Amino acid sequence: MPNIDRWWNWANSLSLWVKIMGIAVGMAILVGLLSSFQAYHYASKNLNEQLKEKSLAIAREQAAHAEYYLLVNDLLSLTESFKNIKKNRPDVRYIIIQGQQGEILAHSFKNGFPADLITNTQNATPNESTVIFQTEKEMIWESTIPVMGGKLGSLRVGITDLHARPRVYSLIHSLALGTIGVIILAILLSIILTGLITKPIDRLSKATCAIRKGDYNTIVNYSCQDEVGNLIEAFNIMAAQLKRAAKERLQKDHLRSNFITQIIATQEEERKRIARELHDQTGQALVSFMLMLKMLEQANSQEEINNGIKQLKVVLSEEMENIHHMAIELRPSVLDDMGIEAAIGLYVDQFKQKHNIDIKLTIIGFDDNRPAPHVEISIYRIIQEALINVLRHAKAKKIKIILEWRDTDIRGIVEDDGVGFNTDGRDKGRLGLYGMEERSRLLGGTFRIESEPEGGTLVLFSIPFEQDLAEDKKP
Repeated sequence: MPNIDRWWNWANSLSLWVKIMGIAVGMAILVGLLSSFQAYHYASKNLNEQLKEKSLAIAREQAAHAEYYLLVNDLLSLTESFKNIKKNRPDVRYIIIQGQQGEILAHSFKNGFPADLITNTQNATPNESTVIFQTEKEMIWESTIPVMGGKLGSLRVGITDLHARPRVYSLIHSLALGTIGVIILAILLSIILTGLITKPIDRLSKATCAIRKGDYNTIVNYSCQDEVGNLIEAFNIMAAQLKRAAKERLQKDHLRSNFITQIIATQEEERKRIARELHDQTGQALVSFMLMLKMLEQANSQEEINNGIKQLKVVLSEEMENIHHMAIELRPSVLDDMGIEAAIGLYVDQFKQKHNIDIKLTIIGFDDNRPAPHVEISIYRIIQEALINVLRHAKAKKIKIILEWRDTDIRGIVEDDGVGFNTDGRDKGRLGLYGMEERSRLLGGTFRIESEPEGGTLVLFSIPFEQDLAEDKKP
């Protein structure tokens, strides 16, 4: 078994070209050898039968011819006749007439009767027979025919295969040449077949290496609709899908990079705003507190002290309200406590009171469910940013907000009747629009803006969510 495994592993390590070529040539050689063996077997068998029939036919003919000479006892003429027959028929090795006692009466040999044939002489027999024996140079088919039923002896004719055997060898030679031709043809056909199979596979292998290196533009061209064609078609589909996936990944990476950059920029802007408000508002308020406290220290009557304390309470209340408002803008606690529906409702109410804009808010499908916290904060920030953009740029008088919980996603619409803008030429440096878009896309959602000059603006977004991440608001 180890040897078989070793040979099997060695065969598997060969290239496809070598395998196909080896199989084709091996089959051609095997078929050629089998054909040659079968042809030689049948040709030799047929030749043996022909030589046997020929020796019997000549023996019968000469036995009938020899009766006259034996009856008149003209052995000399009979001998000359045998020699003429041997001369005219090269495949006749010898003709012998034996008496009833096995004595040699006449033969066709010029230089005397061969000694090796003397041992093969036998008494005359009334039956026909044929024997085959091997000499140093040839095979002999010897047929024995009784002359006049054996009364005048018997006639023996030996037929050699020296002249007939070359025809068999010629046939084998022709078959060998045919086998060589078939092998050459098999090699040529194997080269063509191997090229048809291995070239597209080689191109497919190179394309695979190119894709592994990140070149997703690789396409393998192949026109045949066979198994290799189906494989290449599947590869091209896979390459197109990988290209699309790589493009989407690059877009997401770019989107994430921009989003991180914009988050950092937004954080810095927010820090600047908070610092500015703390300096301009809270700092001034603290200075006012200090002045009011000094005035209380210098007050000459209880009435002045009581009035100063009242003013101080009013200022403190206003400043506490401003700080509370600033905290809500940074992170509304109602979002964590009561959910997105309450948080957006509260923010819209405060926005209407502060900026005197008519806002119609419609929330559908959030009665018994809450999305995951990261989805809630993203929706809140998108609507917050959309309202801030309306306030800064749109000069709108009416705003319509729709937030709807559907089966697998949450869809939102923010529409205003403001001045609008050209969406093809929108400012890419405007953080608000791209911040909303990137928040949606990072959650696997969609974002779209529809607007035209003097035609208002429509912001549409959709954010999918997994059902098991949704929180039930029921106790």
